Amino acid sequence: GRSDASTDGTLVTCGTSRNPSSGVSCNSVEADGPCVTETVGTTAPPAAGGGTIVAGTYELVASTVYAYPDAGVDAAVTVDQGPRRQTAVVSGSGTTLTMESALVSGTESQRLNVTLIPSGSSVTLAPTCPFDDGGFNPAGTFQYTATSSSSETTFILYDALNLGHLQVDEYMKR
Repeated sequence: GRSDASTDGTLVTCGTSRNPSSGVSCNSVEADGPCVTETVGTTAPPAAGGGTIVAGTYELVASTVYAYPDAGVDAAVTVDQGPRRQTAVVSGSGTTLTMESALVSGTESQRLNVTLIPSGSSVTLAPTCPFDDGGFNPAGTFQYTATSSSSETTFILYDALNLGHLQVDEYMKR
């Protein structure tokens, strides 16, 4: 059985967010991956390598926040997100990809649909649902690395945060 399932098979609550939910009607993906707690990176972040994004269902397995080397002394790295579960379903291939994702933390639930447009080691995320309900909206261009082997397939997204920080989220294909 799963380490984060209760005795009746339901998932144990992950996180403590009480923020309003958003995009709940965008898709039917269930955020049922592991409960991931963000950590602070003590080394340089891994370089983005691009790669082929493989269709499939991915679960967030790690989230690390790094300071950029030139961020300065005022940019102490802090963890800004509580524990969360996130599941993403990627479909399509090449430069025509879509992603439906679901995230839960505490009582907050976020569902989001985006078009993914990879180019080199960057990927542009263009949200298609929700549009303006005040929820999570990761529009923009991000660095990424996609790897696939016989043992595992991963997708790593690099999100430049304010204060000179970099959040690196690693997803693993089921």
